Amino acid sequence: MARQPKLPTPAEFNREWSRLEREDKRRVRRTVNRMQAASTRRDARLAVVFAQNQQRTAKWLLPVSVVLVAALQLPQGLEAVVAMGAISLVLFGAITFAITWRARRAERTNLAVLEGSQALRRDDKGSGEDKRSADPDDPDDAGDTHASGRSGGGSSARGSGKRRKRAHTDGRPRQGKKTAKKRAKARSKR
Repeated sequence: MARQPKLPTPAEFNREWSRLEREDKRRVRRTVNRMQAASTRRDARLAVVFAQNQQRTAKWLLPVSVVLVAALQLPQGLEAVVAMGAISLVLFGAITFAITWRARRAERTNLAVLEGSQALRRDDKGSGEDKRSADPDDPDDAGDTHASGRSGGGSSARGSGKRRKRAHTDGRPRQGKKTAKKRAKARSKR
């Protein structure tokens, strides 16, 4: 059975959040908004509580926004109140669903990091980029050290967001189309 991680109380979270630098706060917000796993346990704890706060806020978004929009239509008559109430219910319902779904997924992902089900390791070169360790017993994870769970290119969950450049099998770097065309043109002139 997985151990339950100790999450900060609301007062502890507010205290810890107020001490964070602007860039650290942005990193935690991006982690939650992109539904990614945090790179450190501290950020994962904060991301879980931040996602829970987003869910709590989204819970109140729908009824409050529908009532406010409908109340603004009172001078227009009952038909306008009902029409705008229905339109705002659909629009704000979709927004609330999206916020809640995203926050729940981020919360689950970062709880998994805190519970230790995702083994994090440091990159050998010391770049600071965290990667998920491949589990040799898991056939879905064989040979995959990319954090996003996909092999090959794409953006990493905890990486820099840049595509990883693949090299040729002989070790020389991959050339873009423009460079390859220039090289072919230069060869033909010789």
